[in-house]
Amino acid sequence: MIFKRIISKKKNSRSFFIKKNKKKVFYKYNVIINPGNPLFLKMKTLFKLLFLILLSSKIYAQHPAATIPDFSFYKLDKTVFTNKNIQPGKLSLIIFFDASCDHCQHAMETYNQHYKELSKTAIYLVTVDNPASINYFMTKYANNLYGSKNVTILQDFKNEFITKFGPRKYPSMFLYSPQKKLLIYDDEPKNVGNFLQKIKENTKK
Repeated sequence: MIFKRIISKKKNSRSFFIKKNKKKVFYKYNVIINPGNPLFLKMKTLFKLLFLILLSSKIYAQHPAATIPDFSFYKLDKTVFTNKNIQPGKLSLIIFFDASCDHCQHAMETYNQHYKELSKTAIYLVTVDNPASINYFMTKYANNLYGSKNVTILQDFKNEFITKFGPRKYPSMFLYSPQKKLLIYDDEPKNVGNFLQKIKENTKK
């Protein structure tokens, strides 16, 4: 089964649901996030009909991964990036986001404002969105972080992030120690400050 985000009656829903039809999953990859895009609107209507799936979803029973699990994602240049590529000796801030999620946008705007404080932290931004949507998202909401040496953008082509990391909703934010142990998890943009404080406390000067 593949988890995907559901676009429910509530604008920019941040929840996930279980989906079996892989063709429709990959079909979404080709839809650039644009509220005025007719194709996007059709997809939004389709996902509304699947709202009840939330009732049977197991996502709410998940727990954030206590340590960084084995994974296999892809960088924008299509090269494979696994847990073995995590930068050693550094804090790892891993954020699972969706370009159309307004909560993700707000969270990234806050991180973007504090980009200097994050310079010694390895940041991994993971998404199932396509490159065009990612570029739009990063350019508009995280331009200071976009292209930075400590920021790596990853695509989850195999839809394994949810089952392995155990996020609850967008944006799912994980801060791991250099020993790859979870220091803090949250999915509320208003709590980004807690991550900045924890990073400050654990960053070597």
